[in-house]
Amino acid sequence: MRVGLYVHEDRIDAEEVRKRFDPETEILFRLPDVWTDDQVEDIFSLVLIDGANRNAKFIFDAYTRFGTKAEYIGTAPKTEKKTTPNPVIENDGQLRVGFFEDPGVPYYPAMVEGIKANGDKCIEQNPYHWVPEGAIQFDVAIFTGAQPDDLERINYYRRKKTPIVLIELGHINRACSKSVSLEDKYFQMSIEHLTWLPHFACPSDRREKLGIEKPAKKQKKDGYILLLGQKPGDAQHDIDDMITWKKHQRAEIRKYTKRPILWRKHPADLNVLEQPREATLEEDFDGAFCVVTHNSNAGIKALLEGIPVCSAPSCFYNRVSFPIEAIENPRAPSKRPWEQLFNKICYAQWNIPEMRSGEAWGFMRKCLKELQLVS
Repeated sequence: MRVGLYVHEDRIDAEEVRKRFDPETEILFRLPDVWTDDQVEDIFSLVLIDGANRNAKFIFDAYTRFGTKAEYIGTAPKTEKKTTPNPVIENDGQLRVGFFEDPGVPYYPAMVEGIKANGDKCIEQNPYHWVPEGAIQFDVAIFTGAQPDDLERINYYRRKKTPIVLIELGHINRACSKSVSLEDKYFQMSIEHLTWLPHFACPSDRREKLGIEKPAKKQKKDGYILLLGQKPGDAQHDIDDMITWKKHQRAEIRKYTKRPILWRKHPADLNVLEQPREATLEEDFDGAFCVVTHNSNAGIKALLEGIPVCSAPSCFYNRVSFPIEAIENPRAPSKRPWEQLFNKICYAQWNIPEMRSGEAWGFMRKCLKELQLVS
């Protein structure tokens, strides 16, 4: 018997859960915060879900429709209201939106205009002058990223139960790309955490607009394992020490393969004891048998190249990754889940014209409503 456990280990006592089952039962942890509807797995006989998680009802309904028994543990959801994804949002009430951003960023006026285009009130906030004593309350608060300087403000509004929207560099055609014009650069827009994707299946139009199709598998048969580092201290991951993480990953890889391991540290990693690679990421891809990463955006680039990727279980693209145990025979993801993933990724990033027209905020507003974070 195999049980799916959608909980955070710090909220639910996993050992108490294990006592419910015989020793031969396999219990697999899944993170409810990164749940999306296409992540239903047919390997479980039973799914246990932390009822206090905001995605609990979505997970419960998805597995029930699939025919898998599902149960809540901990606190049951407060509402059983069923929501149906709808690509068109009807504006039925003005939201007070706090926009914490430096007016100098390129998308600032576009976002202000787009929020207002949806009938909402945009209350512009200077993040550098903010103090909790003078904080204004909002229906939604928008921040750039979630770096250490932002955390005091973000955590204040989280304690107030205010929904958070984060804007960061996009996953594809990123705003830092020198080869893409400003109007064509994409910025990631996420709810609550930087690895967020829409909780429902998204159409393929935005992916097709970017010309993204699943590539053929690309793999150098006698190549190395390309191990990708992360930006130290980045809000996208919870790695405390990148050097320790690298040693642990090397040890894990060595359990299953004798292939050479090529370490590529993140360009923003300022560890002076390690020299950055002179080769470009694309050049390192050319010699790779596969890629191992935690949840780096470079993993997205590898998937777009057709290179097999091994990522952390909590990674938002883990569904199209392979487990470390299969590193000598890494599978290429099948077409449907690959396309479903990139459909969602393309609906989690927006360019400046789409921000200005209100299309970007309109979609995020719809997601907030369907997640019952705003009324």
